Amino acid sequence: MLGDRTVENRPEWSRTLGEAPTEPALRTQWQQQLAVVAAYRDQYRVTDDNAAQPAGPYIEEGRTGHHAYW
Repeated sequence: MLGDRTVENRPEWSRTLGEAPTEPALRTQWQQQLAVVAAYRDQYRVTDDNAAQPAGPYIEEGRTGHHAYW
């Protein structure tokens, strides 16, 4: 599962999204959010690892992926 791999590997881009909560329900939510960002990065082939921009560089309005970025 993408969320599991992201939690295990903790790439630099994921660091600003915080650490795993200890409470199971919150941890599940947190992991799902990591998976969403990881899936976005995979779909749009984001390769930079900048922790300040977990979803990658800003995509300008009118370009493919702009709405997904937001």
